[in-house]
Order: sequence, then C-alpha cells, then structure tokens
Amino acid sequence: MSTTIKKKVFNQNQILNQLRSFSGKVKEIDEVITLYEQGMTYFNNQSKKFFQFGANEIIQRDDYRLELDSNENYFNKSPSMSQDMYDTQNQLQERSKSLSQNYQKKDSTPPQQYQQQNPGSQNTIFQLKQKVKQLEQQGNQLREQNECLSADLKVKSHDLEELKNQLDILVEQNSKQKQNIYEKDDLIAKQAAEIKKLNEIEIKHVEAIQTIKDQLEKKIEQITIVEADRNQLLERYLLEKTQFAEKMNQLNTLQEELNYKMSKLSEDEEYLIKRKLNFQTEIQKSGIKMPTLAPTIDESKINLQQSEVPSKPTKVLLKQHKNEIYCIGQSLNGSLIASCGGDNFIKLYDPLSMNQQGQLQSPRDDILFLHLNFAPFSELILAGLTDKTMQLFNYSTSKLKSTFQGHNERVNVVSFTSEKEKVVSGSTDRSLKIWDVNKVSQIKSILCGSIMRAIDYFQSEPHIVSGHNDGSIRLYSIRDSNNTKPVYNVQGVFENGVTCVKISNCQNYILASSAEGFTLKVVDLRKNQVVKTFENQQYFNNHEFNKCCFGPDDKYIIAGSSDSSIIMFNFKDGTKKSVLKNQNHQGVIVAVDYHNVSGNLYSGDSRGNLLIWN
Repeated sequence: MSTTIKKKVFNQNQILNQLRSFSGKVKEIDEVITLYEQGMTYFNNQSKKFFQFGANEIIQRDDYRLELDSNENYFNKSPSMSQDMYDTQNQLQERSKSLSQNYQKKDSTPPQQYQQQNPGSQNTIFQLKQKVKQLEQQGNQLREQNECLSADLKVKSHDLEELKNQLDILVEQNSKQKQNIYEKDDLIAKQAAEIKKLNEIEIKHVEAIQTIKDQLEKKIEQITIVEADRNQLLERYLLEKTQFAEKMNQLNTLQEELNYKMSKLSEDEEYLIKRKLNFQTEIQKSGIKMPTLAPTIDESKINLQQSEVPSKPTKVLLKQHKNEIYCIGQSLNGSLIASCGGDNFIKLYDPLSMNQQGQLQSPRDDILFLHLNFAPFSELILAGLTDKTMQLFNYSTSKLKSTFQGHNERVNVVSFTSEKEKVVSGSTDRSLKIWDVNKVSQIKSILCGSIMRAIDYFQSEPHIVSGHNDGSIRLYSIRDSNNTKPVYNVQGVFENGVTCVKISNCQNYILASSAEGFTLKVVDLRKNQVVKTFENQQYFNNHEFNKCCFGPDDKYIIAGSSDSSIIMFNFKDGTKKSVLKNQNHQGVIVAVDYHNVSGNLYSGDSRGNLLIWN
C-alpha cells in the first residue's frame, strides 16, 4: 500500500513540476509583451514630442542619453522578440545616434528647419509608423497567444487543483495508513512485550526442564550403576555356577580317571607280580643267594643310598640311533620307554626285560623325529617331526593313527594334556597350537613371538608350561579357547633359549635348562620367579636339545654334561650330590629322564647310546 502511495505522489510531483515550468514560460511571455507595450508607448510619446516641439526643445542632452540607454536596455531585455522587432530596434538606435549627434552641435535647428534639411525624415516617420502597426499586429497576436496560453493555464490550473485535491485525498489516506501503521506498530510492540514475557517464562520453564533432566540423568546413572552391579552379580553368579558345573565335571572326569587308573594299577600290579615271580624263579634256577627279608639297619641304609644314588647302569644299549638321542619318554606306569634321535626312528623298550619292543618310522629317511610324549591312559604316542607335522601312533600295533598339519616350520615339541581329547605342539614358526585328537583338527593357535623349544603339562590342571628361545618360561591355558595370552610369563630366566622345562611332582616348581650351558634354574609358580640356581664347574651342556629332570621325590636335580657324565644336585641346598659316569657313554649327555614308579634313570648321549640306571 505504501509503495502505491509513493508512486502516486511521485507522479503528482512530476505534473506539478511540468505546470511550474509552463507557468514560468507564460510569465516570460507576459514580461516580453509588457516590455513591448512600454516601448511602443514610449516611442509614440517621443514621436509626438519630436514633431510637436522639435528636437532642441524636447530632448535634453543628459536626459536624452538616459532615455537612449533605457531604450537600449529595453531592447536588450527582449530576447524573445521577432526578427522585425530587432531590425526596427537597430534603425531606432541608428536614428537616435544621428539625432544625438545633431543635438550635440552648438547651434541646434528647429523642426521645420530640420525637416527642410532632412527631406527624407517624413518617409522615415512613415516607415516607423508602418513598423509600429506591424508591431501592434504582432503585439495583438502575442496577446491572443497569451490569452490562449492563459486559457490553457486555467485548464492546467484546474487540473492541477484537481490533482492537488487528489493529492490531498492521497495524503489524507496516507496519513490514515500511517496512523494505522503506528497503531499496528504499537500493537506489535505490545505483542513483542508479551512475547518477551513469554520467552522469559519459556526460559524459566526450560531451566526447570533442564533441572528435571539433570535429576533424571542422575537417577538414570544411579539406575545404571545399580543395574551394572546387578549384572555383575548375575555374571558372577553365572560364572560361579559355571565354575561349579566345571568343577563337578572335573570331579566326574577325575573319578573316571581314578577308576581307570585303579584298573590300570591293578593290571600293572598283576603284571609286576608275575614278573617278580618269574624273576624269582630265574634267580632260584641260577643259584644266586637271595637277601633276607629283614636286613640289618646298616644294610638298609646302604640299600637306601644305593637306590637313591645309582653307581652303575643296569643296561647299556649301544648305537640305538645313528646320531644323538634328542628325547627319552616313558609311559605312566613305567612299563615302556621310548627314544628318538637324529634319524627317522622311534624305538620302544621294556625296562624290566631290557629288550626292544618295537620301533616307529617316519615317511622318509630325511624326516627326523625331534620330540615324543606318551599318552597317560592309552596306548598312544605323539611325535614331532622336521616335515612341519605332528604324528599320532598306536605303539601296541606300531601303526600311524593320525597326522596333524598346520605349522610352517619344524615341530620341536609335542605333549598330551590333562584333558584326554587335547594335544599341544610347538614349532620354530613361533606358534603354539592346541589340537582335537579325535577330530584331528586345530582348536586354537597362539602366536608366542619366540621359538618354542620345550614343553610339559600338569597332570591335574588344564595348563601347559613352555620354554622359549628368548629365555622366558610361560604358562598357557588349554581350556579357554578365546584367550591367547599366557597366564604367567617369567621373562629373562636365561639369556639364551630354554631347552627343557620339567614340572615337579608337587607341581609347585619348574626346572629349566638352557643352551648357554652353565646353570640350571628352578621357578616357583607360587612366586612366579626364579628361586634356585644350580651350577658346578663339572657341569656344562650347551646342546640345543639339552634335557634335565627331577630325581626321586624331587630331592635331586639331574642333568647331563658335555664330558659324558651325569651331575646330580641336592634340590634343598643346591650342592652337588654325585657324578655318574660310565665308559659306554660318549660325547655329550643330551637327554636324561627319571621315573618315580620304576625308579629308573635313563640317559642318552650324542653318539646314539642309551643307558638305564637303577
């Protein structure tokens, strides 16, 4: 609305400006006509005076000059006159000059004389009259034009008055609109004030809502904490319930194993009784005198010393392997032993009869057996080979049962575990793998970061102990399939690689040997640190397959040396107990192993010789 009013006002202003310009031109024409009438009146008066009284009486010198100047000014003020009026003006000026010159003469002449002297003046006056008539005609025309222009001006003035009235109406409307706008502005200001109050109220409400929200968040946090505690309690309950179920399963498993062991012990007892009877029969036939059943005190001490510390081997098996013997293993009841070395054979022996019971062979001559382990409750033996595989044999039939593939380098160590269906292997590829025996499939692979060189397992716990090339000893769980981190990691046991780990009968200690060759160390699993170090000037063995073991009832530490001797240390004080040496041993004593049931000590050297001590 305001834009339309502005356009109308602008158009009205343009019309007013045009009218003002037109009225200015009309005023200029009126001034020209007025000046023309004044000039003609003056000219008529002067002509009458000139002809009546003469030039000398009418015109005074100074006044006449002034009149001439006024005439000249008059004609100079008439830029809108026609060309005829300009010509007349020039003639009048020339005539005035001529009259002025005659007037300035000292002896002026009267009009009659002047006319006689100037006979053409009558013609000139006639011409002037003609010119005056023409000028009167032109003046009449100009008056007519002026009247026309005046009529037009009146029309224009009337139109202008109407436009002015319209403009007044528009101005009045504009004023009303302005008043409406002011009223609306007041209304808007009131509404803005109300909105401001509403905003303030809203801000207060928002603050109140925020306060309530903060309180709710605190309540939610408290509820979350309570819920988390509840979930933790529930998880703990479920975990304890699961652990209880696992313990019950373990108890059931242990009960089954106990029943199985009892049956095996009964079988072994019957077997030993038969062997004892046969042995007594052979003794009686040979005529050898048997010792009394109740020896004297001195004799019992001598026999005890002899049983704890053997002085000579009871059996010598020469050149059982082409090269060194890497590993010696025994069945759980001690009724069978096995050895593997620098060839492709595993050889089995009966420790009572001292006779070989059979052998197991690898696929090719260049595939060597590096390690072996007997199953605790079955007629199975597990072996690691240089062709990156692990093989499972039935030693009663000497047949291969399964082959496990998955390592990228040679398999250095293998072991059964406390769980019948699981076996473990360690390789030069720095991995430890857990396998399912029945499915012949991998359960879990653990990247150790260091070459695995030694292994042993707990009889009653789902854990294994491993020795690594970085000098560390680690404890891994075989039950948790998702956890690949060690339960314990004792680092820096040796500066060089660990070659052997053995768990004590009480399962609190781990005995370890190293390729550095000067010391043997014992780690206490309860303290998770090295607690004993054994060394002697007679002991040195840096062979990469160097093995050691615990002696009777964990009282002694037994290890082979590079001078073909066997060193026995007292576990309690670390002193050297005795040195066993025999001429049939040659080179380095690489592997030793002791069996608590049979009481036999087995040793193998780097020339393939195997000796049995009792």
